[in-house]
Amino acid sequence: MASDLPGYLTKAGLKARGWTEKAIATFLGDCDQEAKNPVFRSAAPAKLYLTSRVEAAEQSDAYRAFVAGNAGRRTGARKAVTTKRDRLMQDLAGWQIVLRPKPYKTVLDAAIRAYNRFHEDLYYDRGHNYEPASRESSPEFLERITVNHLRHRLTNYDTRLEVLFGRVGKQEAYQVLNEKIYAKIAEGYPMLADECARQLRRKRGEE
Repeated sequence: MASDLPGYLTKAGLKARGWTEKAIATFLGDCDQEAKNPVFRSAAPAKLYLTSRVEAAEQSDAYRAFVAGNAGRRTGARKAVTTKRDRLMQDLAGWQIVLRPKPYKTVLDAAIRAYNRFHEDLYYDRGHNYEPASRESSPEFLERITVNHLRHRLTNYDTRLEVLFGRVGKQEAYQVLNEKIYAKIAEGYPMLADECARQLRRKRGEE
């Protein structure tokens, strides 16, 4: 980008003063002069605007009203975002997490079967083998896949995630939703409370 020349301002110089493209088109129109780009000679010529004309425009009532209107629109947009985020968080506070409880051994076996089905298909397509899950797998591994199975298959977690899609404030809401889900699973299956806490810390980026 060309530097401002004595008596002139480039578009970069104008924007540093708070001008927008719309303001430039509305209050200045065509540039007063063009100059070669001193850094990239093959680039399009830089458009230059007389500083005196810019300053005169900035002193006009019309320009000041335009700037004030822009500030009001930005403030209104920020308020709208805050309102939407607050509304989502209020909705989320009232969400009930549904857990369809089953005996732990039943859930564990279902988690093992689901894990193996998924990886059989995945690794078969890639021409590889994998180590199947079983009751003899490590306790940590079994707890992890069991919590995952409960979260996705026996709660309304995925349904709630769909509601968050595209909403303002979804990242914050996602964290709150996870807190609710893991608390519900830990309440129904105390033996999985430590794994629930670990997964929640991971989703928070704490480990």
